[in-house]
Amino acid sequence: MKIAIISPGLTTVFSPIREALEEHVYQLSTAIAKLGHMVFLFDGSGAVGEKIHRNIRRIEIPNMTFLSKTRNRGAMNLRCANFAVRAWVVMKQKGIRPDIIHTHIPPHGIFFSKVFHPTVFTSHSPWWEIKPRPMDISAIRSADACIALSTYMKGRMEFYKAKKAFFVPNGVDVNEYHPPKQKTSSKRLLFVGRVCPQKGLEYLMRAMVIVQKEDAEVSLTIVGPTSAGFHFEDYSYYNMLKELISKHGLKNITFTGMVSKEKKLWYYRNSDMFVLPSVGEGMSFVMLEALASGLPIVSTDVSGAVDVITHGINGYIVEKRNPSKLAEAILNTIGNKTKLSKMSSAAREKSEGFGWDSVATKMVDAYGRIA
Repeated sequence: MKIAIISPGLTTVFSPIREALEEHVYQLSTAIAKLGHMVFLFDGSGAVGEKIHRNIRRIEIPNMTFLSKTRNRGAMNLRCANFAVRAWVVMKQKGIRPDIIHTHIPPHGIFFSKVFHPTVFTSHSPWWEIKPRPMDISAIRSADACIALSTYMKGRMEFYKAKKAFFVPNGVDVNEYHPPKQKTSSKRLLFVGRVCPQKGLEYLMRAMVIVQKEDAEVSLTIVGPTSAGFHFEDYSYYNMLKELISKHGLKNITFTGMVSKEKKLWYYRNSDMFVLPSVGEGMSFVMLEALASGLPIVSTDVSGAVDVITHGINGYIVEKRNPSKLAEAILNTIGNKTKLSKMSSAAREKSEGFGWDSVATKMVDAYGRIA
């Protein structure tokens, strides 16, 4: 099968440090190519070009760099739509005739659905459980088929009248992410992700007030960019969290900022539990990374949680925006070495079903039911 995968186009997916969406596109493309399919990956870059990378034919399309720092969503959508048009033009110029085109952001899904069939759209949006954006709804209605990263998202896509919807989850490299050979309990909690309102970190801070009153040894490390903006700087949320920490006298809470993959792996292997206090997700990449690293997970009841966590076995699912429930789940396990060990083993075992080879096989099966 010949598959054209359209990257978001805002940056190259081959960067050593990638945002979650770019990581998904990179890993999925690589895994599908390993199955013997021809993958044409249209990738954002600084210059026009073409390269072969791990059996992927990478077509490089220049970015509209003059809009790269804007906060205006309309300008961002214009940048994305421009990338889609240029990718289509290059596809025609090079005589590339795919069996299927797979898009990953709404402007691409809408455009390619008008010029090519079959077009597949994967929604990575966390807003399906909050308030779906009109462009997300338009993209799922336009596409010949949609890929849902969670069972919850599949239901929402069907509610909004997707022509077809298939559940194919996010994946994780289970060879790269794994528990350490030996581990000593340190009562260390871990969060990985962007410091932004969607991640619900203010509720985790309020939970930490309760946790540290019960057990002052519990620490929290927050790994990820402290700017709430994906392509611009906005530190207002981070500053609000720092004020909460100071107001309540919280101790041993560390913000690392963006770190290398090697350092991120170190944090996974040297923590005891993972906490995801989000108010909205698609299917959290970091939840799968924590799972493969053998970390019991405390997550809010966001999209994807029930697909990953078996409550009380490899983690806990608690109500959104509820600090007391977060604290209760943390305190129920963090000081119990026997329980931590059992839940760690269950987490690692569960992660095996989310390896990228498995995800790619499911995706190709979905393609076969569409093309």
